[in-house]
Amino acid sequence: MLKKKVFLSAMNKDEKAVAGLFARIKAAGFDITGHFWSHEEKELTKVLPAQEVENVDAWVIYASEQITSETMIGITLTLLTVRTFRETQLPVIIVGAAQELPPLLNTAEFTSAEKLAVRLSTRTAIRKKWIEDDFRLSAHCQAGVGYWLEVGPAEGKTWNGALVGADISLGGSIDFQAVGPKGSMPERTVLDYPVRDARLSAGDREYLAWGCQNQLTDADSFYVRIKGLVPSLLLSEGLSSDDSMDCRIIRLA
Repeated sequence: MLKKKVFLSAMNKDEKAVAGLFARIKAAGFDITGHFWSHEEKELTKVLPAQEVENVDAWVIYASEQITSETMIGITLTLLTVRTFRETQLPVIIVGAAQELPPLLNTAEFTSAEKLAVRLSTRTAIRKKWIEDDFRLSAHCQAGVGYWLEVGPAEGKTWNGALVGADISLGGSIDFQAVGPKGSMPERTVLDYPVRDARLSAGDREYLAWGCQNQLTDADSFYVRIKGLVPSLLLSEGLSSDDSMDCRIIRLA
């Protein structure tokens, strides 16, 4: 019988603590690989372990200190990238003190090193489908090119356009947009009435938004390329010429 696989991301370079976690996980009967998360590298596509966690049975994150907003964005984007390729949830277990997590990480749980093996056994015993919403959201990361967010209507729904805004509080922005089949980046695209760098406000947050009026079925997606760190997104189905419009705010950190 094949052993289940675990990938470990260590947020702190504590080699002794990480070696202890490796030993516990191996003793529980799992295969394990891992890395130390780079906090110096500014290009997220070189940091995100999306390929490494794509086919494992669980992702363990060691964080002896509070996870920063910048790193939380990276964790969330990793899961959004994995969601593009996996039909079932990737169990995420954080070894460290509990802290607030963004909604997209609501299936993650905190535990201690002593209880880790038990939580791994429990979380990997049952495969669960991703929690569905009335829209699709995933990511595609390409080193040297940037990361792309993919949004679109849920099964059976149609949108008359799409709009995505980048929270600019940490200097992030959008610099490209496209429409194409869901699941993979389009090689070419045609945009109906494209909008670029529309400045929108929601509460105390400012967003620079890109969008178009292409009709999107559940087989289509709207893609935007993100540059830099974006702690939250603004998402709307279609465009509006009014001073106000219905939007969703999606926190990544």
